[in-house]
Amino acid sequence: MADREIVFVFPTTHNALAGEKSLLMAGIDVRVMTRPSSLGDGCGICLRIDEDQRNDAECALRDNDVLVGGIYIKSSDNGKTVYEESVPSDAR
Repeated sequence: MADREIVFVFPTTHNALAGEKSLLMAGIDVRVMTRPSSLGDGCGICLRIDEDQRNDAECALRDNDVLVGGIYIKSSDNGKTVYEESVPSDAR
């Protein structure tokens, strides 16, 4: 696992599956994981990618009209997993 990863959460399973397909078609290494309860309600799965693929991933999701419910930066702090909410790259 990379030091930091980007986690995309989705409002529905349909959105998550469409997101996975879009990322795979864009050549992005995507991993499916169970949505942590600390990230709120919604679809029970989310997608994670290496941080260095974030811009390409956001473009692929946007280009394919995939509805994303949130973006988080996943990191480790003294062995504890931490999720920090983030804004889309184009909103910075």
